[in-house]
Amino acid sequence: MNINLTLIGQLLSFAVFVWFTMKFVWTPIMGALEERRKGIADGLAAGERGLHEQELAKDRAKDVLRDAKAQAVDIVAQAQKRAAEIVDESKGSARVEGERILTAAQAEIEQETNRAREQLRERVAELAVAGAKKSMSRPTRISSKNWRERSKARSWQQKLSLSLVPTRRRSLHAQSRPRAWSPGRLSSTFLSAW
Repeated sequence: MNINLTLIGQLLSFAVFVWFTMKFVWTPIMGALEERRKGIADGLAAGERGLHEQELAKDRAKDVLRDAKAQAVDIVAQAQKRAAEIVDESKGSARVEGERILTAAQAEIEQETNRAREQLRERVAELAVAGAKKSMSRPTRISSKNWRERSKARSWQQKLSLSLVPTRRRSLHAQSRPRAWSPGRLSSTFLSAW
């Protein structure tokens, strides 16, 4: 093989090409590759950091959720306790109100009873006075014929009432025979009772 000038020219042109490539082409390509490698490394590191932060966020979310559930349970328990207190207070106030109404009703009943007694006393007194006036306005002497008729009617009434009363009560009824009516006895009986 012959080393000639062509081979040397090719060698020189190849050396110039290598130098030019190293000087002007290789540096920007290597810079771009380095930036790309650095970006990929940063992305991977950020991804790892993101995964780590995601796990931390999940843990924090679980803690927050656990705390929220505990607070919700406490709030529900407090609400139930307060509701029970309100019900007890309502029962107590209703009981007090019922007792007050009952006392007022009893007082009103007592007043009505007293009023009715007073009216009854007044009416009995009026009737007694009217009966006394009526008996005083009648003649006091009763004729013997009238007396016999009254006593016959009274004996027939007693016989009739004895026949209507059962046999066990006849003895009691016979012992407690009604006395003759007189206006003085009626008014004194009613007035002493009241």
